[in-house]
Amino acid sequence: MKNELQTYVSHIENYLEMPDVEIVAGCDLIPGKAAKFFEDGGVEGVKTDYASHKEMLEDKSLNLDAVSICTYNRAHAEPAIYALKKGHLDVLDSSISSNYAGLFTDEEAEVIIDYLLTVFPDE
Repeated sequence: MKNELQTYVSHIENYLEMPDVEIVAGCDLIPGKAAKFFEDGGVEGVKTDYASHKEMLEDKSLNLDAVSICTYNRAHAEPAIYALKKGHLDVLDSSISSNYAGLFTDEEAEVIIDYLLTVFPDE
């Protein structure tokens, strides 16, 4: 089974293969951890001097289109909902399906589903 670091590395590797994707920012609750992660992965120019996901998502200079939330499953809900409310498309490495029962409260799942139905009404 992959450990968390391997999962995050695979996310970055996949994004780097996409010609229309640019990694512009990243954050972690542990100071310096995001910077080291990107440096070790050979990804340059990524802004990482944020104390929280909220601070990063408030940085209008980033001009974010989407965010990838790579954290422990039990910690996905709060940053995902915050990003959606800020108008960013979220990329989660977890589903909101019953496979993750307890990952989101009913209210959190409702916010996510309402957003998805707004963005993808015909899906």
